[in-house]
Amino acid sequence: MLAAGIAVVACSSKTPKDNPVLVEANKVHLEAEAIQEKIEPEIEKIDSLKNLLAVRKTAKADSLANDLTTLKAGFEDWEKNFFAVPGFEHTHEEGHEHHHDHTPAPELPADKMLEVQKEIKSNIESIEARLNKLLAQTQEVLK
Repeated sequence: MLAAGIAVVACSSKTPKDNPVLVEANKVHLEAEAIQEKIEPEIEKIDSLKNLLAVRKTAKADSLANDLTTLKAGFEDWEKNFFAVPGFEHTHEEGHEHHHDHTPAPELPADKMLEVQKEIKSNIESIEARLNKLLAQTQEVLK
């Protein structure tokens, strides 16, 4: 009887925050979100940069404008696939705004959730690296 009572207590107290794999998945999610928040203002400037590049009328400027368009589309696709780990609150601090949808998370086992969150983070890191490279090249062309 005592064992049954312990089993009920153990099962009923388990939340996602008690699962170390989900805690790690949430940590990875928050790291990806921090990158998103850091690069989003630069992504929002892409249309203005493309207009400045269009004035240059060079092959390099045209190529950069196309690359920036592709990058922005990739970022927008990434945002559509970005979701939080279920069971972890997501709050917006006052004055803190970023533009992403709250995409519902698929139901996944904890280990798969961690794997997917790592892939999401890897994708935003790649976008950030491409953005930094393209911004540097754009600045060179606009000098």
